[in-house]
Amino acid sequence: MRVERVALILFLLLACLAPTARAGGEKEVKVGDDVTLRVRWPWPDMLTHGAQPLLVDLANSGTTTRRVSLLFTLNQGSQSVTITKSIELGGGERSSFEVCAPVSADGASTYYVNAHCNGESQYLPGAGAAQQPLHGTRNVLVLSAVPLDPGWLPTWGKALSGLAPETWTRDFSSSTGRQWVRDSSGSMVLVPATSTPPDAVRVNPVLFQDLPRQSESYASIDAVVLDTSAGLPGASELAALAGFARTGGIVVVSGTRAREHVRATPDFASWMEPRFYVGRAAGAETYLCGLGLLIVAPAVNPFDEQDFDAYLMESLQAQGGRLSCIPTLTGGRNQGEMLKLPGLELPYRALMLVLVVFALVIGPLNFWLVKRSKKPVLLLFTVPAIALVFSLALFAYGAVAQGLDVRARRATLTLLDQRVHRSTALEIRELFAGLSPGRALRPGPGAWLWFDPSGSSYSARKNYAIDLDDGVQFSGDYLPVRTPTRQTLITDRAARQRVDVRRAGDGYTAQFGLGADVQRFVFCDGDGRLWRSDERTADGGTARLVPSKSNDVDVSDISRILAANVADHVRGMPRGTYLAVLDSSPFTDMMGVVPRDVNSRHHLAGILDLEEVK
Repeated sequence: MRVERVALILFLLLACLAPTARAGGEKEVKVGDDVTLRVRWPWPDMLTHGAQPLLVDLANSGTTTRRVSLLFTLNQGSQSVTITKSIELGGGERSSFEVCAPVSADGASTYYVNAHCNGESQYLPGAGAAQQPLHGTRNVLVLSAVPLDPGWLPTWGKALSGLAPETWTRDFSSSTGRQWVRDSSGSMVLVPATSTPPDAVRVNPVLFQDLPRQSESYASIDAVVLDTSAGLPGASELAALAGFARTGGIVVVSGTRAREHVRATPDFASWMEPRFYVGRAAGAETYLCGLGLLIVAPAVNPFDEQDFDAYLMESLQAQGGRLSCIPTLTGGRNQGEMLKLPGLELPYRALMLVLVVFALVIGPLNFWLVKRSKKPVLLLFTVPAIALVFSLALFAYGAVAQGLDVRARRATLTLLDQRVHRSTALEIRELFAGLSPGRALRPGPGAWLWFDPSGSSYSARKNYAIDLDDGVQFSGDYLPVRTPTRQTLITDRAARQRVDVRRAGDGYTAQFGLGADVQRFVFCDGDGRLWRSDERTADGGTARLVPSKSNDVDVSDISRILAANVADHVRGMPRGTYLAVLDSSPFTDMMGVVPRDVNSRHHLAGILDLEEVK
């Protein structure tokens, strides 16, 4: 008995000394005599795109009110990001907030934090992902209430990596022992590999207590596994997770009570209707969840099943071809949506003609006129005057030719869920501002903006600024003047727009209240039959739907959304859904700038309550 007791004590001591399964890190620093700053970063140490959450805790142990100014700085490659935040703390007061910090595509995404309070400054370096990004890597998070077995996670990551396609690893390695890196010009080149390539899929643990409340922070993650064996995270954390799924992410809910937990979570429960069912593998059921996938795995540990691992990898590959994606350095789900705003090309022929005229005027014509005046000293004045006039004329011609207004070429995709009155809008745009449209872009609730990580080079450095003092403001090269810029916008918020589909004899009618004219419309009824209208209908008007001649959705390239192409065994539209092409997009947040649309495309996918279709 004594030997068993000693063995038990030794086991507990070893368990306490063993590292806990927890990603990220934290640092703490004292600012002056009273204020303590702590920054935590729960996300993986290697990120390739999107954003990461920096969780900030401030405490004032003194009795005097203190104002703390924080500056987060990232300088990496051809881009820099600065984030500013000021907060006032009363005596004995504490405050916590989140910073959604953009990730660098050129190098490690570690932020340098400068805290200033009462005339004193302290520095906190190295907050965030510290490893160089390898763009073939996929990040999977495992969320749990308590620490998990630290040995299981790498094992599962290697099992998933063994099923990954070779194309995922081409960015950091090849069979010939070479790897992709950036050269001084910003181009990707192959060089001899310096180490063994890492796993293509990295599994990272995160505790519930470290989860962010902003869905934008999940933009750097490919899939999330929610372990419900010890319960669920808070409502705000679940809402952020659901926002990640709606915009194209994969969420796996595991545990013996997985179905019960999903049905008790309103943001997920509405997607467990039979019409959104995708398939089943290794005891796990998959459903559409907005533009993403919800996988319910009620087994104790489905990840030991090779069939489940293969199915999860299939889902990751399928989601990699969707429009709903934060831009990545090597192209992502929005690959192929390379919008080019017309009218910005240099008028080479006109410029050549102007230069020829300039040469004739400043040379032979100017010399002939001065010779006739018999005052050669005039050449000292006429030559610079003519050069100045032509220079100003060239600048004015270029400005007028490119335009002085703000215009954009946009591709928008909106999911309108009429059951819960919510819209999720994704927009890719190339924007050009002839004149400064304002000081900053100001997103409303549920909106966020991403810059194109491949939109600059080392010779043209980009400086992005985010101000968190009065809401959120994007400035600097988020909206440069007279420089085309490529952006991705996400808007996820409540929406009251709707389409009312009603029975009319042997067919259907659709009354539109979407805030925009409808060019084309396709509806899938409760029996799976397609009805359509190819006539333009004004907002507020009613269209008569006629039977579709084929099962092809055929509404531009919108067939890539919802159930279309999620997996090989899922095609077409779920019942009680519709697809439309609109003249404009009333669902996106323009952030204070209303550009003129140039050859833009606006697509809409809607979900009806089947009980309302009578």
